[in-house]
Amino acid sequence: MSRIYRAIYCEDLFTTTDHLRYKTTGLGFWREIHSSAKYSFGVVANPTVITKHLVDVKIGMNSFYHNLPKIELHAHLSGSISSAFLKRESITNRDVQNINPGFDFETWNGDVNRCFDAFRTIHKLIETPEILERATTSVIEEFHQENVILLELRTTLRPIPTHRSYLNAVIRGIQNAPSVLDNKIYVTLILSIDRSKSLDEALLTLELAKEYYSNGLVSGIDLSGNPLVGNLCDFVSVLNTARSYGLKTTVHIAETADQSEDWCKFLRLHLPDRLGHGIFLTNSDENSVLAREIVLKSQIPLELCLTSNVKSKAIENYESHHLNYWMDKKHPICICTDDKGLFNCTLSGEFQLSVERCCLNNEQLFQILMNSVNMAFCTENVKKQLSHKIREYFNSFIFDNLNKK
Repeated sequence: MSRIYRAIYCEDLFTTTDHLRYKTTGLGFWREIHSSAKYSFGVVANPTVITKHLVDVKIGMNSFYHNLPKIELHAHLSGSISSAFLKRESITNRDVQNINPGFDFETWNGDVNRCFDAFRTIHKLIETPEILERATTSVIEEFHQENVILLELRTTLRPIPTHRSYLNAVIRGIQNAPSVLDNKIYVTLILSIDRSKSLDEALLTLELAKEYYSNGLVSGIDLSGNPLVGNLCDFVSVLNTARSYGLKTTVHIAETADQSEDWCKFLRLHLPDRLGHGIFLTNSDENSVLAREIVLKSQIPLELCLTSNVKSKAIENYESHHLNYWMDKKHPICICTDDKGLFNCTLSGEFQLSVERCCLNNEQLFQILMNSVNMAFCTENVKKQLSHKIREYFNSFIFDNLNKK
């Protein structure tokens, strides 16, 4: 007689007979288990032994995302600082204890009109090199705790008290992070140019990036900032010069819907190594189509941030996220957090959302991670090590033959 079980986290019924065929919706994979077979779960798959494992599927799925070796390529330092760290600093540091953040990190809905006000508030709290160094280390350790193995931090230099001292504080925070010292996580630094600031300030950032790139401490330049202020094309010469120095470039683009003509002009003048967000590149107006064609033809990888886009109201819900458009086109993408502190998210959670809400399957998940490695601003030797860790994890967990792909 067959016995039927329902696992906590699965929609499909599990029938135990001579074989067991089941589907876990959390990862979207099918597997047949014969009673005589032994799989990487470490148990003999027969009706009496496997029942406990079916009941524990929910725990197992959460564990899968948490333990997954992850690559984070779009993380703004200030926005990644957790509310827990800021609260600790406000209690223990007399210099900042009278500053009220003015919003609740856990419940804030990420309204884009308040987003840059939130950054300014964080900047008031991070006002000395010592606090900045501690904040940097804290962010790295939090990413390490959820098994991020490569982290690219990006930050806009501020005079604390000088731009150079700001940069040195961040670098100390990276170099002194316990997980970095133990070789548990590889961290690189991208310097951000604020499109709302002057060209002179951009050139200052560029020169520091050039100097610290030669020391192996900075890997690239990011162009970001309030998308409603400034024009991407104003910074083309800076980005082209950065590339001539050997620096990689990544640019926030298509964050608002009404600037598609600017996107086209910019992409004809500079093709970045990566693009951030690209939310409205999938629009149907003529200039959006032209810009999208440039991105597709050039295979410029995209850094996608699900929760950030939904909470900032750029996208209505996860199901309508443009992630699926680019996956259907087999375009290289990576999944990122953007500002995990502000948006109260984790990279593990973003991967889980990509499966449960955007309906990615296991092979797509694996491919995104491998693409993320290829997109990273690091050496080929580091990429080889990262790829090995990801393949090893997938093979040891549930998937067969991925090493043949």
